[in-house]
Amino acid sequence: MLNTFFASVYTTECQDDLPTSPTIFQGSEKDKLSSYYISPIMVKDKLLKLKMNTAPGVDLVGTRMLM
Repeated sequence: MLNTFFASVYTTECQDDLPTSPTIFQGSEKDKLSSYYISPIMVKDKLLKLKMNTAPGVDLVGTRMLM
């Protein structure tokens, strides 16, 4: 049922003529954040510091849902 719905919503587009985005980063290769690591502990620490009694943001995801 869901497969039929999503197949009717999405269209198949030609991928031969995709636009390119301009390069904005002006630093060197060593300055890129290509090796940045986020551990599960880092995420957990940030989540535990969130205020539980605040209203959700524009995404309507409340703090309790994240926990």
